[in-house]
Amino acid sequence: MDKLRKIFNSHKKADLMDIADFFGLEEKPSLKKNEMVEYLSEQFASDPVKWLTRLPERDIKLIKRLIAEGPGKALYLNYPDYPTIVETLRIIDNDNSDDNFRKISLHKELFDIVSPHIDSVISQNEANGTYSLERMILGYLNIYGVISVSEFVDQVIDNFDVNDPSDIEQLITRISSNPLIRIYHDSIDAESYFFSPAVPDFKYILSERDSFKEIKDFKKFQLKEALEAGQSAPYNCFRLNTAQGERLMAMLTNLGYSEEELFETIHNIWMDSQFTMDDESTEEIFSCVTARQEMLPDFAMYKSCIETIAEYANILPKWLLKGHSADEADLMKISIKVDDDSDSDTSENEPLKVNLHYDLSSLCTGTEKTGLQWMIFLKPGDKSGKSRRIIN
Repeated sequence: MDKLRKIFNSHKKADLMDIADFFGLEEKPSLKKNEMVEYLSEQFASDPVKWLTRLPERDIKLIKRLIAEGPGKALYLNYPDYPTIVETLRIIDNDNSDDNFRKISLHKELFDIVSPHIDSVISQNEANGTYSLERMILGYLNIYGVISVSEFVDQVIDNFDVNDPSDIEQLITRISSNPLIRIYHDSIDAESYFFSPAVPDFKYILSERDSFKEIKDFKKFQLKEALEAGQSAPYNCFRLNTAQGERLMAMLTNLGYSEEELFETIHNIWMDSQFTMDDESTEEIFSCVTARQEMLPDFAMYKSCIETIAEYANILPKWLLKGHSADEADLMKISIKVDDDSDSDTSENEPLKVNLHYDLSSLCTGTEKTGLQWMIFLKPGDKSGKSRRIIN
């Protein structure tokens, strides 16, 4: 158990108590740190099913991928919006020294402990609905960004045909004991909130909502919509079965994005569309197109691609709008405006212009629209082009 001892010894005693609580183990506050390290090591080695069952679906399936690679064999993965629990707790080895990717692997000691049980744990949690419940919870959190506990409970109960108080209590108990709920929960001024793991600052979301006082209520979403928004963590996608989503999928596929890259890219568009557009966020939301500019034959195709992204972003739930989309609320909409002569031939040094207008009428004292002007440099017949962005 040398590896387990090393893992737990790297944490403070207070953290060890939290780890025990999270995995449903006795906290044993009377133990000294070295005794707590020994206790947790023994528990993790002797009863792996108990702690594996408590891990979120994303974590358990990452461990399964590492088992498929073999003990000590590394996977090189992108950095997501938020880390897995097993990475945070150092249960798997994690090397973040490279800014472009993280290197993860499963030590042989952990490999030998978990590999005989991983498939049965996944099958059990699929069969008893644990992962479905987790996807639903994560989906609602991703849709709303931040939501009070009481409002969240109302949203969930509305989607279940339960009238008996004992059934409602049982449902709430299952939700409250889910690992995600335990992690992504905090309080402000005696009010308890749940927040999406993709939200960088949930207090900011709450304060910015005051700018949209016309949005009184949270939008209602069906259970199947929450499940859609909560699957494939950490790269969660939504409304891909709409006309806008299908056009986006087709466009990204034509630009050469692989299936795995598609989910990350579409997830990023959703996240980047949540806030007011400035130079940096505009660059981010359209980066999937600018990164593949060499594949675009002309400016008309470039314009079509960014319009496809804008149309998709405008149908997605907004955290600041309590789940309503920009199209539904007629707020925070991205609109594309191209200069009249932008499709005509230009000289080598004459830029083509794309004006991206963002409705900030609810965020400022005036009613004007703030525009971001993209200067697109395309020589006649040039297939690559270069771009830079300036603020109007």
